[in-house]
Amino acid sequence: MWHDEQGRDTPLGVPANSAAGIPAGPVPATDRPAAGRPARAAARRRQTAAVACLGTPFAALLAVPLYAHDEPRLAGVPFFYWYQLAWVPLSALLTAAAWRLDSRGTAPEGLR
Repeated sequence: MWHDEQGRDTPLGVPANSAAGIPAGPVPATDRPAAGRPARAAARRRQTAAVACLGTPFAALLAVPLYAHDEPRLAGVPFFYWYQLAWVPLSALLTAAAWRLDSRGTAPEGLR
């Protein structure tokens, strides 16, 4: 809360109509306090990282020509098969990482 020119209490970020004390509408972005900007920027970075974690397995497995060959073999299993199978636990780890990044600040205390 802050006081306008006539001494009335006015919510921060909403200018009062000088005649009636009625909020005149939203304040332009340049007049708003910048307190939330760093938090929003951090949330945006976490969201971008979460999307990258979720998109990586899709991109790696949709690029079939990159792994559609027989060699190298792992315990006699062709590369084509063990490459895809290796992405199962990797995808689970990346999904868990994305969940942690996206739910930071909203998850119950025991799940953080």
